[in-house]
Amino acid sequence: MKEFLIKFFASGFGFGFYIPFIPGAWGILLGTILSILINNWPIFLKILFTFGFLILAIYISGEAEKFIAKGKDPHCIVIDETAGILIASIWFDIYSRINLFAITIPLFVVIYFLFALFDSIKIIPIKEIAKLPGGWGIVLDDVVAGLYTIIILLIILNF
Repeated sequence: MKEFLIKFFASGFGFGFYIPFIPGAWGILLGTILSILINNWPIFLKILFTFGFLILAIYISGEAEKFIAKGKDPHCIVIDETAGILIASIWFDIYSRINLFAITIPLFVVIYFLFALFDSIKIIPIKEIAKLPGGWGIVLDDVVAGLYTIIILLIILNF
């Protein structure tokens, strides 16, 4: 039963196993939905929730990696993307809209695509962090992608 629950949550309610291409997009979508649900919470509660989710994600993804046994950071594990986008989005009112290239876009869409970009290109130090053992490497590389997303979003919002 433990193995089933670990795989179930690590894979985004099982969808990470059934989406043959870009399963991480599912994890990012789950994180975006979760961010929308907690958007109106006070910042302290959002930080507390996100920190708790990160700890849980590190544990779950580390255990899932052992159960799945498909090498380092199997693609079906998507809880790390969910955690990473939470890091990126809790600092902003994601219901707000911004103008990019004369188009008004909801902020959560911009966060989604920026995070997906940084998660996929794995710029320094993301590749090195991903080499950490177990759930630490699986989740913390997405945390750094979330931090890059925050930085770029702050630059966009200030211009």
